[in-house]
Amino acid sequence: QVRFLIRIYYVVQKIRIRINNQIEAYLKAHPKEKTDVWQQLYNQFYLLEKEIEKIVAIYYKLHPFKWFFEQTVGIGPILASLLMSNIDISRANTAGAIWRYAGLINEEWKSGQKRPWNSDLKTGCWKIGQSFIKFADHPNGVYGKIYKAQKDLYWDRNINGDHKNRAIQIATDRDMNKLQFGKLYYQGKVDPVLMRAELIRVENEKIRIKQLKAAAKLAGQKVPTIPAPSIVHDNVLAKDGKGLPMLPPAHIDAMASRYAVKMFLSHLYEKWREFEGLPLAEPYMIAIKNHTHKYKAPQVAPSNKSSRKTTYTKSTSRTTSRSASTKTYKSTSNPRSVTYDLINDAVNS
Repeated sequence: QVRFLIRIYYVVQKIRIRINNQIEAYLKAHPKEKTDVWQQLYNQFYLLEKEIEKIVAIYYKLHPFKWFFEQTVGIGPILASLLMSNIDISRANTAGAIWRYAGLINEEWKSGQKRPWNSDLKTGCWKIGQSFIKFADHPNGVYGKIYKAQKDLYWDRNINGDHKNRAIQIATDRDMNKLQFGKLYYQGKVDPVLMRAELIRVENEKIRIKQLKAAAKLAGQKVPTIPAPSIVHDNVLAKDGKGLPMLPPAHIDAMASRYAVKMFLSHLYEKWREFEGLPLAEPYMIAIKNHTHKYKAPQVAPSNKSSRKTTYTKSTSRTTSRSASTKTYKSTSNPRSVTYDLINDAVNS
């Protein structure tokens, strides 16, 4: 039920946004026209979206593992509930199992075969990645900082030619006519020296905009709306048309976002399995590849965890004294065992 509600939530949200865009476009072309009926329709979808959000929030508040998401900048009740309702942590023996189920591992999937990932979870992880990008400058945004650090690393490798062979392979395998700007990078028409200078320009412009907004806020003035700076492709083209094959900005951004999401899911795996008293497996890069660097999970389990009087049975059901109610519900590690009765009671009360 929770998974279905979240799916409907995003469908309603998408329709609401489309209605709003059409209203704005129509008013731009016909500023004197009335759009009362459209506005009323928009309001109905907005209210429906908020009602679904309230119901999902009940599931979120009742879930014992919500503390993990409360300590994660960029993850709200909807995205948290999407993860908790789609991931069965008792079956995920490794973090890689979650990555695979979320579609974060490159796998060939032919038509007619069973899809090796959960489409809702894959879409949710993309949304989580976009959220981390949005909160990249937040002082407590751990995964936003991981995204930025990895993006800088990827760009250094890109400009140094480390992704050259990959770019050439993509240019060979894909139809470059479908790409407006990406083909310039894949086909080697970008000067790496100019590319580095353009990245510095964009970063300096971001700092300048941040300072302007901070100054306006400090002076009690309205914070100006300034478009975020972006790479100007004409500024990086090689003069003779012979540059270095490299990955385009969108590709680098997607790689860095994906890395941050995978790191977040690794921490979720570690803390959730630990919270449920399940055995942990060492990360693949440490256990197999002998890497030593590891991002420590910033989330800390509540100190009153030991006070949860939990008893397990062979059927994996359990009773708990977390709430004043003496109701019994199934293990929170199984997303199909949702607290339906508790949610229904809360909605009807």
